[in-house]
Amino acid sequence: MALPTVRRLLYADVLGAVAFVTLAFLSLFYFIDFVEELDDVGRGAYRVQHAALYCLLELPGHFYELFPIAVLIGTIYAMARLAQSSEFTILRTGGLGPGRALSLLAALGLAFGLLTFLVGDYGAPWFDAKAASFRGALRGDGSAGGGSGAWLKDRRMAGPDESPPGERADSINIGRVRPGGRLEDVRIFEFDGDGRLLVRIEAARGKVGDGRWKLEQVKVTEIGRDSATVSSQKDYMWASVLQPSILTVYQVAPVRCCSRSW
Repeated sequence: MALPTVRRLLYADVLGAVAFVTLAFLSLFYFIDFVEELDDVGRGAYRVQHAALYCLLELPGHFYELFPIAVLIGTIYAMARLAQSSEFTILRTGGLGPGRALSLLAALGLAFGLLTFLVGDYGAPWFDAKAASFRGALRGDGSAGGGSGAWLKDRRMAGPDESPPGERADSINIGRVRPGGRLEDVRIFEFDGDGRLLVRIEAARGKVGDGRWKLEQVKVTEIGRDSATVSSQKDYMWASVLQPSILTVYQVAPVRCCSRSW
């Protein structure tokens, strides 16, 4: 029997079974997510149609988590069906050896692995961020990192207009993260290389940029060795090496983040 014919037969059965199992799993998880989201319908401008769209945006993440087991179940089912109907026996009689059969399935497995990698590293994170921003904007919530907010750390060298010179260790607390990299209730603590607190910055709002954060309604407390100076500013540009993409972590469910880190 010609190899292209065998390949088409095996691939058609395996792909059909894997697609069916994947669709069944995604449908089940979509239903579960949608039922859970119904509890939040009515908060702010969040409505049923928004919950349905939010659950659709969550599907790429579920696909990444479920596809490996769907491939396993679908492949076992397809091969068992071929064996039960004696089709696999006929293929063996026609010259299909175990090595050739394994090589065909291995090639298909590599394609499945590549698809999982692309979805997990590129598709799912983008859709998760969009889903979180979409829901947060409609519900009016954007809390970061739980009740205490999100904590970030940054190390940098002091700028030419900062005193004393040397390395700075910054601790940043963000109360809420809004869509588009907008922040609320920002607190920044700047320490010198010896761990001594130099500056405390409190801002009502902020916007993350590349290399600079634009803060609004700012209270700056500069702490010297013998005294402290407090000043208020409407706008304040704060230098930081932290990129806007770091805030995406605080807009994605922790379970989803942890499951993709393995």
